Amino acid sequence: MSEKKKKLAALWQAVQQNDAAKVTETVSGLDLSYEAGYSNACATALQHGQSGILETLLQAGYGFQFVSKFSGEKQREENERLARQLIKDAYGSPDAAALLPVLYKGNGTYGILNMQDFLNENSPVELIEACLKNKNAYSSFTTCIQNAGLLSTPALDFILTFSSEHDDADVAMARALITVAEKGDVDKAALLLAHGADPDFEGAEAFRKAAENGNQEIVDLFLPYVSLEEYGEKVATQLEYKNASPEIIQSIEAAIRRVGQKPADKTVAMAKPFAASQLQDDRFQLLDNSTMFEVQKMPDGSTLTTLFNFASRQQKNLLIRENEMSSPSMVIVSFDDLDGGVVDTLQKKFEALAKPAATEPPTTAESARRVNQFKSVLG
Repeated sequence: MSEKKKKLAALWQAVQQNDAAKVTETVSGLDLSYEAGYSNACATALQHGQSGILETLLQAGYGFQFVSKFSGEKQREENERLARQLIKDAYGSPDAAALLPVLYKGNGTYGILNMQDFLNENSPVELIEACLKNKNAYSSFTTCIQNAGLLSTPALDFILTFSSEHDDADVAMARALITVAEKGDVDKAALLLAHGADPDFEGAEAFRKAAENGNQEIVDLFLPYVSLEEYGEKVATQLEYKNASPEIIQSIEAAIRRVGQKPADKTVAMAKPFAASQLQDDRFQLLDNSTMFEVQKMPDGSTLTTLFNFASRQQKNLLIRENEMSSPSMVIVSFDDLDGGVVDTLQKKFEALAKPAATEPPTTAESARRVNQFKSVLG
């Protein structure tokens, strides 16, 4: 028996005995492609569920470079055939969760196969995780979504937990949303939307597909997410031309009307941040629901008060020098309903803000005179 055949026999024995140290020792300096000894050893380790031995073989050997007796295209085809057979056998093994990640890692040495050759609806999460954590793989998130996530809801749920780690995640999720919407797959659509998939991608294409399939459940799922103000009427019009379900169209139109009826309460939205900042900086305070003011002590002893009205988006400054009274300034949005009572109220607020010496309240006649003066100057 030749020396090479003796080493192959020793390798075979080490694999069967699950002796990793002996495998490493035997592999050293051995042409593993000789008489298909390498691929047979890998197949044997896989058959016995020996993921550690399999990993040792693939690391010490040449990845999926199983044969050298061919060249060029024929060699590539034979290597691919043997590699795919190993993957198929691994999927049929009760130890698939341990074996498949090892095979995927072994392929990385020379990249005989593509990532999609490993993934399907039965892919264990261990394999999917190995693919997603391969930073050298191009668009690994997209590949996992397309070849495993769209075929298995549990796999999709697992894949989406890695979305923040991949640059291709946003587009991959948006395109996946279009696919599942067209198929009417409510569970997968709900998962994608919950993880931030953009329903407005490509002109709310996913929403339109969801409506076209005639499934009210998936349309109702999309309604809180899609920008109806921008795409609602367009989608409804397209559905009418395509003779889509009248009930679906009516539900969309009703949702559009509800959105249009909601008051744009910008005052409350803008006021909240300032109310929160008041806890951190006493200079900022809310005068009322529409007005914020900031009081600053200037170097010369004067006080600068800046008022900003959220509703009108106007700003006014009030400068009061030390020991000097200054007439309060204010921002007026509309003078149609302005009366003496409003002027008196504003004056009291500004007087309290500036803390001037007590003064006598204006008479009714004086208030009326001020109103007319404001109207003549500003209106």
